[in-house]
Amino acid sequence: MKAPSKSILSWCAALLVIAAVGVSGFAVYDRSGRTDAKATGDERIGLYASTLDQVVERFRTLPFVLANDESIHKLLEAPADRALIDRVNRSLAALATAAGADALYVMDSSGLTLAASNYDQPKSFVGENYNFRPYFRDAVEHGRGQFFAIGVTTGEPGYFLSRPVWREGKLLGVAVVKISLEGLEADWRSAGGNIALADNRGVLFLASPPNWKYRPIRPLNEAERTDIRRSMQYSGISLEGWPLLKHRQSPDNGDVVNISMEDGDLHSFLVTRSDLQGYGWTLYSFTDLAPIRRAAVLAGAASALTAAVLLLLFLWWRGRQATLRVKLDAHDMLEQRVTERTQELVRANDSLSREIEERRRAEDALKRAQDELVQASKLAALGQMSAALAHEINQPLAALKTTLASAKLLIRNGATERAAATVATIDDLVARMGELTQHLRTFARKDFGEMEPIDITVVVQRALALANARLGAEGVRTVIDMPAGGVTVTGNATRLEQVLLNLLSNAADAVSSEPERIIALSVLQNGGEVLLSVADSGPGIAPDHMASVFDPFFTTKQVGKGLGLGLSISYAIIDDHGGRLRVRNRTDGGAEFSFVLPVAQSAAPAATAIGA
Repeated sequence: MKAPSKSILSWCAALLVIAAVGVSGFAVYDRSGRTDAKATGDERIGLYASTLDQVVERFRTLPFVLANDESIHKLLEAPADRALIDRVNRSLAALATAAGADALYVMDSSGLTLAASNYDQPKSFVGENYNFRPYFRDAVEHGRGQFFAIGVTTGEPGYFLSRPVWREGKLLGVAVVKISLEGLEADWRSAGGNIALADNRGVLFLASPPNWKYRPIRPLNEAERTDIRRSMQYSGISLEGWPLLKHRQSPDNGDVVNISMEDGDLHSFLVTRSDLQGYGWTLYSFTDLAPIRRAAVLAGAASALTAAVLLLLFLWWRGRQATLRVKLDAHDMLEQRVTERTQELVRANDSLSREIEERRRAEDALKRAQDELVQASKLAALGQMSAALAHEINQPLAALKTTLASAKLLIRNGATERAAATVATIDDLVARMGELTQHLRTFARKDFGEMEPIDITVVVQRALALANARLGAEGVRTVIDMPAGGVTVTGNATRLEQVLLNLLSNAADAVSSEPERIIALSVLQNGGEVLLSVADSGPGIAPDHMASVFDPFFTTKQVGKGLGLGLSISYAIIDDHGGRLRVRNRTDGGAEFSFVLPVAQSAAPAATAIGA
């Protein structure tokens, strides 16, 4: 048998090298794609888990607030009082609208709903008994409850948070808030990707792909199905179909699973998961591997083609060199060397040109990304400023209303000079509201507001001028302690004035029911810092509330008396000035709010005295 020629063996070796390069290219790009997909999935899971926490935490204290509401205590003690039921229904409806909750309702100790925010709806909770729900039993037995389920009355899914209502050691009932998580699902769907949230049994109750919703991620056992039917968690939904993953019980991070999609084909997905502490849920991200594999196939093919071209070029060059060595003399050899050197320089120049072009494209992409990030940050801050401005303008409006009433009374009594002074105050208030609205337009250019040297005592005087009408009408005595020569700090006078108005208003509310109504406001300079404090003679702040005083939407006032934004906004304003707003209960009674600001380097204050 004739041995294979050397040429055939060379070509076979070349084909093997090309195939090996192609397979290696595929493997490298496939591994890199999966690594990037895993990192992207981890980032997405972390972001969505944080968003879920933010949505739920907004409402977590609402059941506690309801459980401590005196009118709800009275209703649970007198459930037949129709007038009281009607009053509580309307109060719950107003609070649900203000807080953005789906529903608020109160059950007696047997689980019967006595009042609900949807009392006037066709599918009202009033009169329904929900003692079979786990959130009712958990609230009674463990002090709080939380449970996701489809409503047996409305058919609408939601997350239920509950707290027991106790009175002198006796269980009166349970207060519940229902919130919707459908907005999260819509956000997942609009952002792209396959995201799903499963309960502790593996049932997907939120999913960006619509046909995944209410499918178990693994087969359910009979005990789990019985428990679901008993609690009516997925009322009206059949869980008898095929699970999403047929052959894997609990996919871990980095697992590859096969899922039957709407087109009937099995698609391979890379799984990223995170167990959400405090919920008993698992958040999944499924990354389709088909695009990654297609890219890897293309990369492998490109690698093989590149290897083939380079190999052919090498063989051609080697043959040409062999021919030239036979035919050319010494002069030709020298010319060949010059040619080779020229080719190397051309390749080096081409490589340098490509590198320069790649660097330019990278710099352009970085600049675009930075511009987009700055714009996104401005838009997010602008949304927060709009909400703050809407709340802040209520203070001047309230003062304006009171001052107008005073002006009318003075004119009616013939005190024209005092009425003229009051009108001047009204003019200042109108100018202040104009200055407040100006912040929203200027914010797009600068971060928060112009910072400049101001006299903090002038700011205090202006805030007191706005608050004095209410304080005098309510019999509140103010005790002021400030340096006579003024103290200059760097800040925004309008913002600091709003903080003082919020603190004075809260102090007035705190002493409204006290026999002796005193508010003490002091400005103390200590070296390079200025301490400003507002103290009242009220009952102080309950220890349980101390950690939540500056939280958005936290308030101990009655429904309709405030949304709980004043102290949160004031905290943010002082933080932007480089200080920190603090609160404490004084040993001799009452609460004290204080903050420290640095003294300005320039000794000349920019703010002018009142009436100047």
